[in-house]
Amino acid sequence: MYHISVEKKFKASHHIKGLEERHGHLFTVRITAKKKQLDRFCIAIDFKVLRSHLDEIITKLDNGDLNRFIEPPSCENIAKFIFERLKEKIPELIAVEVTEGDHGSVRYSNGLL
Repeated sequence: MYHISVEKKFKASHHIKGLEERHGHLFTVRITAKKKQLDRFCIAIDFKVLRSHLDEIITKLDNGDLNRFIEPPSCENIAKFIFERLKEKIPELIAVEVTEGDHGSVRYSNGLL
């Protein structure tokens, strides 16, 4: 079994109502897909394909207010939000991990890890 991952960083602000004021972070998003077989070029899934799909979502979130897209924008909900949008384009997707600055990370998966 092959696990293929790419990651991208973005900056955005967010706040969780009643818990914290608006503030910004540098987020890192790592997506992982799984494939049993290699193609005729001995590639499971091309990094460029994964990266292009991830870039589409990150471009919308970068330098923005995450509260406009995700409510509440906890790391858990950010990971789920990205997973749900990517799963339509990457059927082999098994996990999305979101790291919030140096604080920690959350991984959302389809349970097939």
